[in-house]
Amino acid sequence: IVSSDKITYNSIIITKGQVHNMVYKEKDAQLEDNRSTAYTFLGVGIAGLIFVILFALDIIKLPMADYMRVIMIVVMSVLFVIFLGITHFRKINQMSADADMESRRTSEIMEWFSSNYTAEEIDHVSGADSEPSMEQRYFIRSDKIAALLHAKFAGLPEDYEEHILEKIYAAYYSDNNE
Repeated sequence: IVSSDKITYNSIIITKGQVHNMVYKEKDAQLEDNRSTAYTFLGVGIAGLIFVILFALDIIKLPMADYMRVIMIVVMSVLFVIFLGITHFRKINQMSADADMESRRTSEIMEWFSSNYTAEEIDHVSGADSEPSMEQRYFIRSDKIAALLHAKFAGLPEDYEEHILEKIYAAYYSDNNE
């Protein structure tokens, strides 16, 4: 899809020279990525602080002037404390709350949709039940589900709305329901 300011290709949007990937990543997955990064930084930070302590105690000897030794100990200590993952551990609490909120929101949307619409209703209203091509039925159904979601939950981020649409479609039209 090409417009004057935006190009969309395979879930990637290019807007005035910037590239944005529209593939949605759940907050739970983001939280786990951040948590593993924090623990990795913690390990590197602890190993670095052990090195600095051993260096300061002159157990590890490196040939350098005394003033350089002091500067190295101070700078390296600060860097390794930062590497302890302090910034990542701070983010974990906020990300955990965001993941919980997203999970509740997703459940709310899925429950609303399943209590208001059936697969047969969507097929009938959209005209997908009269379409012989499986590919065409997919697009017709997806468009109808997207329209229903957008009408009820306007303002959802586009990638999140697409994620919910795919979850609903999979729940309604999995291979054994087709």
